[in-house]
Amino acid sequence: MPTLRSTLLRCATASLLLLGLAGSYTHAAEADNYCHDKTALDEWQALLSKYPDDADIIKLYALRSGLCAMVERDQLALDRAIAIFEAERVRIITEKQWDRER
Repeated sequence: MPTLRSTLLRCATASLLLLGLAGSYTHAAEADNYCHDKTALDEWQALLSKYPDDADIIKLYALRSGLCAMVERDQLALDRAIAIFEAERVRIITEKQWDRER
C-alpha cells in the first residue's frame, strides 16, 4: 500500500512534468516567453497552494521568478533562462523518481 509521502511525491512529480510540458520549453526555432503568461503563472500558484511544504516546487517557482526578472532586465537571454530552468526541473523530477523507487 502506498504511503502518503510516496503518493504526494507522485502527485508533485506529475504536476512538475505537466508544467514543463505546458509552458517551460518549446521545440520551435524561437523560444516562447512564458514569464508574463497568466495561465502559466496561475498553474504555478495553484501548485504552491496545493503543495505549500514541497521545497522543490518552492525552489522551481523562485527560480522561475528570478530568471524571468533577469530576462526582463536584459541580464539573461530567454533561451539561456529556459535551459537553466529545464535543467533544474529535470534534475528534480529525476531525483523524485529515484527517491520513489528506493
